[in-house]
Amino acid sequence: MNHQVLQAEVALAAERRPYARVTVIWASGPTSGKVGNQAVVTPDGEMVGWIGGACSRDQVVRHCQEVLAAGEPQVLCLGEASLFALGSSGRVHEPIRCASEGALEIFIEPRLPPSQLVVVGDAPVARTLCRLGRALDYEVVAVVLEDSERPEADRVVRTLTPEALAEARVDESSFVVVASMGQYDEDAVEAALGTRAPYVALVASSRRGAAVRELLAARGMCGGRLSRLRAPAGLDLGTVPHREIAVSVLAEIVQVKAGGVGRPTVTLVERDEVVDPVCGMTVDRATARHRHVLDGVTYAFCCAGCRDRFAADPGSYTAESCCG
Repeated sequence: MNHQVLQAEVALAAERRPYARVTVIWASGPTSGKVGNQAVVTPDGEMVGWIGGACSRDQVVRHCQEVLAAGEPQVLCLGEASLFALGSSGRVHEPIRCASEGALEIFIEPRLPPSQLVVVGDAPVARTLCRLGRALDYEVVAVVLEDSERPEADRVVRTLTPEALAEARVDESSFVVVASMGQYDEDAVEAALGTRAPYVALVASSRRGAAVRELLAARGMCGGRLSRLRAPAGLDLGTVPHREIAVSVLAEIVQVKAGGVGRPTVTLVERDEVVDPVCGMTVDRATARHRHVLDGVTYAFCCAGCRDRFAADPGSYTAESCCG
């Protein structure tokens, strides 16, 4: 992986942004893409790195967006169908009819940010939640006060304000657990319910949970927002020690997550796809670099060669793939 691609991956991961990692795993014939070439592609279609020329680039970007939307990896076969062992699951074929007559197999892997466990507080149950969350490969963020000892977490935010959860980068794939044990429950829950987190829970008794809801309602919080709060947090195991409470909370989070909640949202830039009238490849007319205007109609092409062939003899090609 070249330095530019590595830097892009590090930056995207730090910002909790989804992207697709693209690797050339097979190449045949004269082609600018070589085995081992890598790139990253973002949901808006930006590519960093190199996997091949103009014909392959647009196809790869399109399939990266499909992979990010589905969340499943894919092997993309670019070239004549006879060159590939097609038919197996996860393999997709796209013809490439460019002048080089080369072929590529490209592995596309979705890289989605991990689910995030945000633990507010430094009580023993909070520390256990941090340790167990890391063992389950959550990105663990601990929100504690300045004078607290450093918990076992991937990141630590040392302030308790709504801005603290913004600093923690709480999003639609975050699970927030308030375990401040009465010290600042109301403020922490209020801040958490103001985020996009699909799971907000308070480690407390039923009576304490009701009191927190009542106080927040008195502050003016609407019932719809308050209904998102899970209090007491976790599966009902009765009266158990703090370690078992932490296990019950994580078990509830796993249960919620298994129901489809907490998956990162991937916002894709809408593509306006048309067909190159010369080679039949799909191109995005919004980003197509090669165009030709004929009788007031603008045609889009995958490469300069297709555009020039069309311009030399437009009557030989259909007009089904134009863009106005």
